[in-house]
Amino acid sequence: AHASLFAAIPLAMLLGHGFERIRAQVAPPWGAGAASLFAIGVLLGPAALGTLPVWKAMTAARPTTESACPLEPIAQALNRIEAPRIILSNLADFGPPLLYRTRHAVVWTLYHRNAQGLKDELAFWSATDEAQARAVVARRGVGLVLVCRGIDPLYWRTGLASETLHERLLKGSPPEWL
Repeated sequence: AHASLFAAIPLAMLLGHGFERIRAQVAPPWGAGAASLFAIGVLLGPAALGTLPVWKAMTAARPTTESACPLEPIAQALNRIEAPRIILSNLADFGPPLLYRTRHAVVWTLYHRNAQGLKDELAFWSATDEAQARAVVARRGVGLVLVCRGIDPLYWRTGLASETLHERLLKGSPPEWL
């Protein structure tokens, strides 16, 4: 924020010179209007151009977690399980709705105060060693593992030298102990 203050002096000089040249070349009353359009272009143009790629990325059609794994049927299925369980899920943004709509607990949600929960989730999903994943399940008392195939697998560190547990589960080949 403070670095942008350094741009104020050259920007003011550019606007001043631009106003003078436009007023000198464009007859009144159009000169003032042209100078105002110039100022708006100089001030807002870079910001507008800078947001164009962001706008395109935000409006691009792509499947959402909710469309790939609809929450309501998941919550209904979980509510048919009588005993409350601890859920380990690759759907981090589903933590709060699962807590609200079911009687189950979750290992992690998207909140910064549960750093150990995030570490455990990452250790489980990116595990290439079954013992590491099994240790997380045992330490946390996990009773259910919820996998959505519709999320970006890069989130759970795929492409490592060995196949991750997340990749195995997406392929439908869980370890025998799970």
